[in-house]
Amino acid sequence: MIPLGVIAAGLQIVSSWLMTVLALLAILVSVIICLVFVELVFEYAAVAQAYTVKSDSAGTDLSPTIK
Repeated sequence: MIPLGVIAAGLQIVSSWLMTVLALLAILVSVIICLVFVELVFEYAAVAQAYTVKSDSAGTDLSPTIK
């Protein structure tokens, strides 16, 4: 019969491997979520920039002249 200490050591090895895999998976998922968030922010900024009206910073009068 296998001693209880050997079984406990084997379970600790399996659990540490599983925790490592889960930690790496959590890091990967968080990086993917961050990349999606950044992509959405940049896409929203590009759309917002495309629909904004630029003001005349030189101060020239663009109104039509009435004669």
